[in-house]
Amino acid sequence: MEAELERSLEAPTIVDGHDFGAAEMNIFLETRDPARTFEEVRAILEQDARWDGVRAAFRVSDEDEYTVIWPPDAASFSVS
Repeated sequence: MEAELERSLEAPTIVDGHDFGAAEMNIFLETRDPARTFEEVRAILEQDARWDGVRAAFRVSDEDEYTVIWPPDAASFSVS
C-alpha cells in the first residue's frame, strides 16, 4: 500500500514512512490538505482487499490530538 501511494500521490504530499505492530499498520503522509489527500488515497486504494479495515485521521505535526476522516462514524483514533 505504501509503495502504491508513493507512486500515485500528487506532490506536495510526502509518504513519510510506516510502522507495523499491535495488529495494525500505519502509513504516515505529510500534506497541507488532509481532506483532499484522503480522497486521493481512497481513489488509489479502495479496491484493495485491505481497504475494509482502513482508518484515517490527521493532526497538526506539533500536536497530539487526531481528527478522524475515515470511517465517518469513528469517534476516536490512536496510533499504537
